[in-house]
Amino acid sequence: MLNRKRTHNIMVGKYLMFIPVVALLLLFSNCANKKTDKAQSDTEKADTVVAVEPEKKAEPQAEATLPQEKTDSIYSVVETMPDYPGGQKELLSFLSRNIKYPTKAEENKIQGRVVIQFVVNKDGSVSDAKVVRSVDPELDKEALRVVNSMPQWKPGMQKGEAVSVKYTIPIAFRLP
Repeated sequence: MLNRKRTHNIMVGKYLMFIPVVALLLLFSNCANKKTDKAQSDTEKADTVVAVEPEKKAEPQAEATLPQEKTDSIYSVVETMPDYPGGQKELLSFLSRNIKYPTKAEENKIQGRVVIQFVVNKDGSVSDAKVVRSVDPELDKEALRVVNSMPQWKPGMQKGEAVSVKYTIPIAFRLP
């Protein structure tokens, strides 16, 4: 502290720069208010003018274009995500029991991770499975087969009601 130089001049300069900035802000804010005041005073001075157009009768249309049913939307994130019966551990167990390594992929020593996206519907059924990240067509086909053969899930919940939710899982194919 004793060896520091005094910065009195710099502080004074900063305060002096602050004053014009505040003055400009006040000037611009008052200019904006003046324009709105003028617009309000013009409307107050004007006489009331009412324009009346003759009524046009609506012509009946042959087809109604409004949808009658509410379309179901598919959520990505909900309050309570869908749950596989028995939890994640049981899901991994199901996948490992049911995946059969394709012989072509095994012969060619192809391995990797296939990412599958599917929809867990309101009733818990799995639908619309598709490959998001592919390794090999044979591995993709096997991953889709296993995902489509899954049992019903516990559906996702949003605001207390069951909703359809997108779900994504990676399936790793590794050779022993």
